[in-house]
Amino acid sequence: MSTNPADVRLLTTDLPLQGERVSFSWMVWSGEWDTVSYAVTDLQKVAALDNADAVIGIRIVSQVRYRVHMISDNEYEPRYTAYGTAVTYG
Repeated sequence: MSTNPADVRLLTTDLPLQGERVSFSWMVWSGEWDTVSYAVTDLQKVAALDNADAVIGIRIVSQVRYRVHMISDNEYEPRYTAYGTAVTYG
């Protein structure tokens, strides 16, 4: 188990667990961010705080928010949240 975000492996269905045996799993998610990379980095940090060894099945959800400004032009801004299943090996 690791508390360093860089040690938490991010795995997709294309990169399986490679023979590791999962002892525990739970859902984790990031906060809302303006880029995909920030959302994934935050997901990795959340998993590290929970002492996960890896996050599998990562899903990115995107939303568009309309922001109203009183003085300048209104704008659309994208927001991204990353979800995944954190696992520990045993």
